[in-house]
Formats: sequence, structure tokens, C-alpha cells
Amino acid sequence: MTKDKTQEDHLSRPGNVTIIDDIRHIGESTSASWRTAMARSLNLSLTNELRAFLDENSGDGTLFSTPSEFVRDLIRRRKEEQDAAAMRESVLEGYADVRDGRTQEFTGDLPAMLEARRTRRDGG
Repeated sequence: MTKDKTQEDHLSRPGNVTIIDDIRHIGESTSASWRTAMARSLNLSLTNELRAFLDENSGDGTLFSTPSEFVRDLIRRRKEEQDAAAMRESVLEGYADVRDGRTQEFTGDLPAMLEARRTRRDGG
């Protein structure tokens, strides 16, 4: 995608970043809501040091061709880290349940087991 002159000037100024998600970069999607969600922009104010870091990690000779790609990758990685931490916590809670005897033999009918648990919990 070629940048227009205004966008190019804005992106070249230290400390200012505009992240533009261009639908043409995503490919075809049948969901109108997906397209709407992806066509949003985010303006960031960065220190000169952070802007230099962004510039060093995007553009020619880097893994990311645009600052937007680099920032999206950073956000995705952070989300994956948080999701993995939540999963680890859930696994540890499961181990604690086993250790403390809060388990039930699986009968093969999960919906029935969940309903029985709800009934016991709700006092019915």
C-alpha cells in the first residue's frame, strides 16, 4: 500500500504515530462486523526514544514492513502471554482441586453432571 503525502509526513515526525488498519491488508472477510472492527485507527503519543525503537523495528530490512504491523504483533504477543498465564492458573487450580479431594468421577454425560452440580449448589 502506498502512503499519501499527509500520512507519510505524520509518520516521519518523532513522537507521533498513527496506526491505520487498512482492510486491503486483511483479505476478504464475509463478516461486516469484522471489517468494521478492523477499519479502526489508534493515535499514540510516544517519546522520541520509543519512536526510534518503533522505527528501528519496522520498515525496510526488518521483519515488519509498517509500524502498524510491529505494534499489532506486540499486542498479540502480550495477549498470548496473558492468556497463557490464565491457563496456567486454571491448571494449578485444577491440581489443587485434585489434591484437596474436590473431584468427581466422570460418568460420560457432562451436561447431566453439570446440572446435578447446579442443583446441589442451588439447594434444590
